[in-house]
Amino acid sequence: MKLLLFFALCSLLKYADAQCYSGASPILCSDASCGGSCTSDNGCYCNDGIDECVPDSGLCPMEDNSCCAALSKWYWDGTLHCCTETVECSPSCYSDEVCNKESAVCNCNASTYAGNTPQDLAPTVSCDGGVMIASVSQCKLEEIGYDYESFHLIDSSAACTFTYNDTIKNLRERSIQVKAAIGWCGNINSRDSSKIYFTNTLHISPFSGPLITKNPIVFNFTCIYNLTMQTSLNFSLNPILSSVVIPSPGAGLGYFTVTMSAYSDSQFTVPIESDQDIYVGSDIYVGIFSEDLDADSFSLRLEKCYATPSQDLSTPNVQLISGGCAANNGVVTKVIKNGDGSEARFQTSAFLFTNYPEVYLFCEVAICNKSSSCGACTSGRSGKAAASGVGVTLSFQDKSYDPNGSGHHTVSPWTMLAASLLGLFVKIF
Repeated sequence: MKLLLFFALCSLLKYADAQCYSGASPILCSDASCGGSCTSDNGCYCNDGIDECVPDSGLCPMEDNSCCAALSKWYWDGTLHCCTETVECSPSCYSDEVCNKESAVCNCNASTYAGNTPQDLAPTVSCDGGVMIASVSQCKLEEIGYDYESFHLIDSSAACTFTYNDTIKNLRERSIQVKAAIGWCGNINSRDSSKIYFTNTLHISPFSGPLITKNPIVFNFTCIYNLTMQTSLNFSLNPILSSVVIPSPGAGLGYFTVTMSAYSDSQFTVPIESDQDIYVGSDIYVGIFSEDLDADSFSLRLEKCYATPSQDLSTPNVQLISGGCAANNGVVTKVIKNGDGSEARFQTSAFLFTNYPEVYLFCEVAICNKSSSCGACTSGRSGKAAASGVGVTLSFQDKSYDPNGSGHHTVSPWTMLAASLLGLFVKIF
């Protein structure tokens, strides 16, 4: 108890000695003749935008010594919320740093990593949201003689070097971002029946000098993702898909992205590539999803899907889905998932219109309130007015199409091609 009291008294004595700046030149931001404010981008200025001022009364959103920049050898005190002559590092130093009382700058604490070697380096790896992030303590790198500014991946081009400073567990870290996608900046990828694996390599060079006494650090890091309809698209070089950004249901709720993609398997995990041959009569699996949609409040419903021989919607068409259910109007179609989450799925067969080389798939999608019966078959829903309209389509093309032939291509190879955006209608019920 006595020891705690001693620390408390020291603290009180410290702040008793500290004196807040109260001078008139430069003026205090709170002075009526100044009416100043402070911003992280511009610093502290009076309302004329010209005269620099000194913050008080907590007018320091960045909480660092740049708030007192108009004064010489004054420092921001985060407890008193003003500028004082007491040397302070503000913001506070990280757990592996110490405050230099001469310059009010945080420096690495050499004792924290004393005796460490490159073998003690253990980068932190994050695998959130389709982005891999590798992070290393800047002070640890400095102590063992390595330059955190030298970070690079397998592909060391400038386009692949997304580095930035970060804070992890009260340590100043250097991080580099890697998109979890096939072929991205040298990614090495593999997959099994349920997982996708992406691996890259972080290279860190020692500080340069007259002698070379250290080898570069080479650290392989891997992120593992569950194989889903969405993540499988990252594993494909040229997946067949179309995406569009549309307004969210309700005013002022922002936007979300709807994507339509095609797969060759019933698990919706093997995307069809743009140069892949498929055949008339073969099964095609179409998925529509929105990763941005709040699945706790809304569901995605396929209202209607149909096929046309061109992008002109006035041309003949074949209904595949009507009122949320399979139309089976000459083309066998099965609705697999609809109206009960952020994605919808259906299965259909590859076909051609006689004397036309292409087939375009077009879908109308509804956004339902979660409380409504969104997955039921009904023709009544389709008559409701559209709240907004934008769109996605997919197209098929028969590479061996012969305009002078019979138009029947029961064994001809097809290629599926991404088409231009047509119309995706959003409705609320």
